[in-house]
Amino acid sequence: MIKSKIVSCVALFTLLSATSGLAQKDKYRKLDNYYVLEKYADCVDEAESMQQNDKYSKDTEPYLYASMGYLGVYRHPDKYTLKKYPDYKDPLRKALSHFGKFRKRDKTGEKFSENKSFAEELKNETFLMMADLQEKNDKSKLGSYSREIAKAFPDDGVMMMLSGTYLVVSGNTGDGLKNNDAAFKMLDSAATGGGLKSSEQETKALSNCFVLYTDFLVDLKDKPKENKEKAMKFMALAEKLLPEDAAIKEQKAKIGQ
Repeated sequence: MIKSKIVSCVALFTLLSATSGLAQKDKYRKLDNYYVLEKYADCVDEAESMQQNDKYSKDTEPYLYASMGYLGVYRHPDKYTLKKYPDYKDPLRKALSHFGKFRKRDKTGEKFSENKSFAEELKNETFLMMADLQEKNDKSKLGSYSREIAKAFPDDGVMMMLSGTYLVVSGNTGDGLKNNDAAFKMLDSAATGGGLKSSEQETKALSNCFVLYTDFLVDLKDKPKENKEKAMKFMALAEKLLPEDAAIKEQKAKIGQ
């Protein structure tokens, strides 16, 4: 009898869990349909509306779909023109912002694991954007994007290095130094564990950040000896992570002179 009750309880729990999962999917089916049908503006509008509703505001989905929608808008500038959609200005930064809010609510990291392919898409577009902003020397946008990057990818060493480097480049020295110290620990752990499994785009961005950041450290007037030692420490790590990178080899030789 006791065994029968236990089996019944387990079956009931399994049924309730499955029902709860289906209910959760149904709740966000509209968002998913908008996204799949590439109705990105509708996806954003519905997701942001849900964020303001107490029934949904603590869930992860409204923030994830808002991020996905904004990335879709960003990738289709001819369709989503500023003249027609003035509220969608700077959609990539908004995609990062909403992704950061999604990460904050994803306490276990389960939802992030389920959406890694989207995270990679967002990262790759961000690498390209930051390179473009660097070329334009747009320090204002470099700073604002860097802050969103740190919130969106707080446990990603490459992205934190991206954030920290462009923060110092844009004049936000304190936060930049802090983010790159955090990035160093993550990247050092990755180097010890067998290196990075990164894309060509990611590798290029990381190499550029090591060069920019160590140039910044060497140029600091305060505590020059200490900062040069720190720069050499970062370059030693860069060499571990990117042993064949020509820019890293050249930078290490330059700093070591």
